[in-house]
Amino acid sequence: MSTYEEILGGLEMYRGDTESFEFELLDEETELPITLAAASLIFTVRDEVDGTLAFTRKSVLAGGGTGEIEVTDAANGKFTVKVVPTNTISCTGNANYKFDIQMTIGGVVKTLMVEDFHVKGDITT
Repeated sequence: MSTYEEILGGLEMYRGDTESFEFELLDEETELPITLAAASLIFTVRDEVDGTLAFTRKSVLAGGGTGEIEVTDAANGKFTVKVVPTNTISCTGNANYKFDIQMTIGGVVKTLMVEDFHVKGDITT
């Protein structure tokens, strides 16, 4: 699982592959888990901050389909973002993108992190 500190420097995957990224959200002050029972989560990838959208994954509460973002342990702040081949097949191989994770609970919106997302090139497409 990934806490904010563990993913500094970003995430990476091969273009056109299936990948799952596990996260654990902890309160920065108390280091206790952030409860996700009523949270909607959105994972967005763009070519740069405020740039062209590459893809978005959403939790069911944010209007996403089943399996895009799965809250695996709401009480302990754990969730998994599932990226499917169609999300990255149009991305440029060996290119750096940016991702963020946004959480909404009770109308309060918070961007949890903005980090690098590296799409590695592959040979088989």
